[in-house]
Amino acid sequence: MKGVRWLLGSANPGQALGRYEPEHEAQFIQLLQGSSVLWDVGAHVGWYSMLAAKHLPQSATILSFEPNPKNVNFLERHCLLNGFTQIKVHSIALCNSNGSANFSDNAQQSHLRAEGEYKVKTARSDDYMDELNTAPDFIKLDIEGAEYDFLKGAERLISINRPQILLSAHGHQKRDQCIDWLEKHEYTIRHLVSNEQQGDYVFHAIPPKD
Repeated sequence: MKGVRWLLGSANPGQALGRYEPEHEAQFIQLLQGSSVLWDVGAHVGWYSMLAAKHLPQSATILSFEPNPKNVNFLERHCLLNGFTQIKVHSIALCNSNGSANFSDNAQQSHLRAEGEYKVKTARSDDYMDELNTAPDFIKLDIEGAEYDFLKGAERLISINRPQILLSAHGHQKRDQCIDWLEKHEYTIRHLVSNEQQGDYVFHAIPPKD
């Protein structure tokens, strides 16, 4: 990510310098090779979307899903600033229902929350795929605890299209729910990060071979 331009106030120092989670970046780039349609679900201000844009062919499609209006503003401006025209931004929360939901935005975490201070648009993952008419072959999923709701709403997408999934789970209960769901859909789980103390887990869900 060296050379990517960032807006003031949008990134932490590591991102602004092009050095952010280097081990995760390397794993992401390696896993992404050969993909043609990435869904970046929980795109934040665009780090992984832009990383994909740098390492995939120009012909690849990158769909960035982010419900937080502040992050969407930064994300769209980052794409424009860096000329990443293959990134398409969708200001929506993909989950297991269509409509709207309360959303909380604080210094620690931005996520769907019943007590959230404002509403965002939501869509069931399968229904939104139909609307887009674009199915992913790779999903990066990091939505601050709502990953299991995304999976439940993506039953058809995942069962038919069998994308690779790079999933960040927050808390061991959410991790176990996601892993159990994916294993029931014949995915193989490869653990990349298991931080018991912080409650952060990252794993690669590998689809079954045909």
